[in-house]
Amino acid sequence: MFHLPVSWKFSTVLASLLGLGLLGPISSAVASNFSVSPIQIYLSPKADRSASSKILSIRNDSPQPLRFQVSAFTWSQTATSPVQLEPTEDVVFFPNMLSLAPGESRNVRIGITADPSEQEKTYRIVVEELPPLKTAQATNSALQVQVLTKMSIPIFIQPTQSKISGEIQAIQAQSGKIAFQVKNTGNTHFTAQQVRVKAFGATLDKPIFDRSTAGWYILSNSTRNFDLEVPKTDCAKVKAITIEVEYGKNQRLTQNAQIPNGLCSATSH
Repeated sequence: MFHLPVSWKFSTVLASLLGLGLLGPISSAVASNFSVSPIQIYLSPKADRSASSKILSIRNDSPQPLRFQVSAFTWSQTATSPVQLEPTEDVVFFPNMLSLAPGESRNVRIGITADPSEQEKTYRIVVEELPPLKTAQATNSALQVQVLTKMSIPIFIQPTQSKISGEIQAIQAQSGKIAFQVKNTGNTHFTAQQVRVKAFGATLDKPIFDRSTAGWYILSNSTRNFDLEVPKTDCAKVKAITIEVEYGKNQRLTQNAQIPNGLCSATSH
């Protein structure tokens, strides 16, 4: 929830490190005790052996030894839940358990067994910090609270030929709210770098309000819901809206809607 005069309310909010990769071209990500690199992995199907495996580096940045478990999942989305995970054997990796001394780094080799496909396949590799092994000192010490961290890194298996496209759909503008969906109609994921809504009165020369926020990954054939609340002082003035979504490489979706009765009514659009 963004605390703005006109506030964005997303259907779901990721409150964990599952959002790695949102900030653009960052090569590594840092948790409280460890870091991983890279934060996105692109692989080709097993038919292309030269690009069917990559290295994930894990570094212990803490002053204590750390233990990790690595696991893999298929990654899908719904309109209200951007991260749906299911265990998979499509992604292979070694090792799956690691123990790192302070300052030590280890590599995990990640590969794919999936066949080539016309649609991008998406997975996530999860690096989970494990509790330390019990020691005599720990057994005799007072009760301690430990916060263990997970990192989830997206894996994209590229299709035989990529096509990036999308559309804005299901616009609802009524009862002081603007709701809409952004659908990925292509065969590969894209990131909605910016989602922007402009509302106009009787003339289009100057918007009544202009609000934008960052989006997130939208996977192939998936949809994300967006919901914007409009103050009562403005909803009656709104007669038209423009929705813009910047995605991919300098690509933009634009959709206009007329709101002749304003946004306050329960049947505006």
